[in-house]
Amino acid sequence: MSSQAQERPGRAVADLPFETGTLDMLPDKGISFPELQELELEPRISHMLGLGQDVTHTVRALSKTMTFQGKLFTAAHAPIATLENITVTATQASDPHTGVPFVHVTLDYFATSHGFRTGRGAPGEPLGAPQGLSFRNQAGGTVYSWGFPNDDFRLECGWERRHCFHHFYDKTFVGWFDVWEGILHEVRGIFFRC
Repeated sequence: MSSQAQERPGRAVADLPFETGTLDMLPDKGISFPELQELELEPRISHMLGLGQDVTHTVRALSKTMTFQGKLFTAAHAPIATLENITVTATQASDPHTGVPFVHVTLDYFATSHGFRTGRGAPGEPLGAPQGLSFRNQAGGTVYSWGFPNDDFRLECGWERRHCFHHFYDKTFVGWFDVWEGILHEVRGIFFRC
């Protein structure tokens, strides 16, 4: 070891202004499976899904929804945040103009901070914390995953049941929808003390 390294004062982990954190999912009342619903999307809903303003009739769709709870913890198991009513909904339909199938996925939840926040993008602070969804088949294998590029998990000091919403569309990989039986919501990143 060089003499420079020996002379440089170190910082204890407790002195650092941040902690790493991960999300633990807590199933609602044991093991749950997505609920399947057949839907008829009205034109205004079709417009919201990006199917164009010229859709004037209902569009048939299938939708699956799962709800669960989650808590973010530091490596020392101190609570960072509570996520309540985490709801993942995947809706599969076909574009009425082209017949091409697509899947629209929403992720929403209520976040409560326990004295931590995510980075705000300032120098030395990442903006948010990476998050993702892994859709699982009945055997627990991942059939599809999505990492929400440019839509990281965010948390601010003082949040109390703050509603958060994320979504994405996929017109390329849609075959996973039929075999989806479970979900894993992952959040891993750096969290700053308030």
